[in-house]
Amino acid sequence: MKTLIVMLVLLVGGCKTQEQIQREQMVDNLAVQIVEGQKMSADYTVKINEVQERLNELQGKVEERGYLKSQELENQNKELNEKISIIEEQLKLLKEKQDTQAKDINAIKDLQEKQNQYLQKVLKTLGSKKKAVRKRKGTTAQYNEAMNLYRKGKYAASKNILIKLSENKKVSGKTRAHVLHNLGMIAYMDKDFETAKTLFSKLFTEFPKSSFNKNGLLFLGKSFQKSKQKEQAKQVLEELIKLYPKAKQVKEAKLILKKI
Repeated sequence: MKTLIVMLVLLVGGCKTQEQIQREQMVDNLAVQIVEGQKMSADYTVKINEVQERLNELQGKVEERGYLKSQELENQNKELNEKISIIEEQLKLLKEKQDTQAKDINAIKDLQEKQNQYLQKVLKTLGSKKKAVRKRKGTTAQYNEAMNLYRKGKYAASKNILIKLSENKKVSGKTRAHVLHNLGMIAYMDKDFETAKTLFSKLFTEFPKSSFNKNGLLFLGKSFQKSKQKEQAKQVLEELIKLYPKAKQVKEAKLILKKI
């Protein structure tokens, strides 16, 4: 009997309903899905971790680059500040140098002013002495002084004495011829061609045999040329060549004639 009951129980237990079977299948399917879901979750977790690690790595590189860039900018800023400090120091030294130079210049100006004042006094004294000496000088001394000044190129000073000598009736002969010649040369150099023509013409008419006429006629012709009086210039230069064919002035006279 007991054996029969056990068998009946086992039989009843072994005979599952269709609903139970479906439920068990659903449970199995859910279990499988859960397992698969857990696997996928694990895979996603791994991928997320990998992505997170990559992000962390990138973040580290960005921070490192930012730090390096910051250091570079800081170094550049430091370098610029050092250069600015050097320039400011140089400007300071330059300013000090300029101030010193300005003081030196002012000191030199003061010294020059004092020297000029002293020089003016000396020149004034010398001028008064020269006037006193000149009054005592005779015609010969004045002539020698005028010629000496002329040779040194001090034409204005020489001219003043030569004019007085030309107005002195006691001055005659070769001395007067020389005075007229040098006055004519000074007038020519001053581009006062009208006065030059008058003086050189006077030299030739008053002293036709004077050796100064070799140069006098040349510059008389040049004075006419400068005054655009070509025909007169031509006549004078031809007269020079005729009277003094061997004179050194003839060469220049011929060259001028070719241009007229």
